[in-house]
Amino acid sequence: MKRIPAPALLLLLALSGCTGFADIAGTTGAVASGAVTGNPAIAIGVGGVIKGAVDASQKAYARIAARANHSAIVAVAAKLAPGQSDTWHEPRRFGADASGQIEVLRVIHSPLADCKEIAFTLDGDADTVGPFRAAICTTDGLWRWGLAEPSTERWSILR
Repeated sequence: MKRIPAPALLLLLALSGCTGFADIAGTTGAVASGAVTGNPAIAIGVGGVIKGAVDASQKAYARIAARANHSAIVAVAAKLAPGQSDTWHEPRRFGADASGQIEVLRVIHSPLADCKEIAFTLDGDADTVGPFRAAICTTDGLWRWGLAEPSTERWSILR
């Protein structure tokens, strides 16, 4: 088994143009497997599989975090009347906690469901992002995330 010295491995990572954690993990896996097998095709395949697995894991965590954010927002908004506002907070096991302000703008009654139109913000490292508009709805007494404005791409972790 051939070993690549740590400085050479760091140089390869720097030269690879990696920008994300999944890229770094995939490149590291490719370099390591190439050093073990000596076969570039296997190294490229292993690197691609590792990058894909890390990328999928990151996206899954983002979806779980978004669901948790939505649930925290809904829990607060369900208790508020139009014109009232409060703070929402979602603790995280990994990374920074999510929090912000929420205000109920209006209640919408319909034969299909009762909904509340809400505005909320997301507190960030340096700034507060938002406000964003969304709706929460209930048909059975249990409030759920209803819909959001079309610009949800801007929400980052909240989408």
